[in-house]
Amino acid sequence: MPADWVYWLGRGNADPKLLGGKALGLDRLLRLGLPSPSGFCVTTAAYARYLDAAGLRGTIDALTSQLPALAARERLAALSTQHPFPADLHAAVADAAAALSGSDPSQPLAVRSSAAGEDAAAASYAGQHATILGVTAAGLETAIRTCWASLWSERAVAYRLSRRLGFADALMAVVVQPVLPAESAAVVFTKHPVTGAADQIVINAAQGLGEAIVSGDITPHTIILDKATLAVRDLVPGDGPSWFPDPALAHHALQTLGELAVRVEALLGAPVDLEAAYAFGQWHLLQARPITT
Repeated sequence: MPADWVYWLGRGNADPKLLGGKALGLDRLLRLGLPSPSGFCVTTAAYARYLDAAGLRGTIDALTSQLPALAARERLAALSTQHPFPADLHAAVADAAAALSGSDPSQPLAVRSSAAGEDAAAASYAGQHATILGVTAAGLETAIRTCWASLWSERAVAYRLSRRLGFADALMAVVVQPVLPAESAAVVFTKHPVTGAADQIVINAAQGLGEAIVSGDITPHTIILDKATLAVRDLVPGDGPSWFPDPALAHHALQTLGELAVRVEALLGAPVDLEAAYAFGQWHLLQARPITT
């Protein structure tokens, strides 16, 4: 059984092409000693194993030549959901899931797409691929195949075509981590994503899990910090209740999030876009990528 089908984040020196953008970013965070949940990546090599086992290579080549035709895109997405894992890949993923959850089959997992080329300096694919939260071990294979299928989502295909990226290297890895019981979540930009002001940190925040912010389902609370002092420059309320019900905790969490964002930017050497969740009394980084426009 090839060792490159499953990669434990932060524990080795994997080929970036195996991990995809999101997993590569999380792997880097853990290597730098930053707070991020443990987890593993079902690599692009595992996806390739699935395609080969099902004999799908020729069909995919033929269909990608017909994109962006709707019928071709729908057929490509369906290919990733119609075939079960081969036995060796099923065993590798099941063993990793058992190790991650401590053999508790009810442990809720977050399953996130990590496409090759995603979250690079010139291409973000933000929000274009699937994320499934609350998956248990029994549903993990289906969730992984759903992430693979999202490689062919309407938005992802349109983005690839608009950037002239082609489909020859269109491969998908998948990140698997425990779901954190987040009190609040935030998306953070270490320079203003609209004005480009490098002396500001922009935070979009809401109570609970952060997927609603990323997907655009809600209008988050927006806080702008001075990067040098972390003082609040502006606050624009969003939908729903305050992102932290306790004002004292909100102030502390805001300062620690700003400090963490500045630290990540310094370590990575460029302005970054972060996703974070507040749980167990601290912030946990769920993603870090270069800011793209």
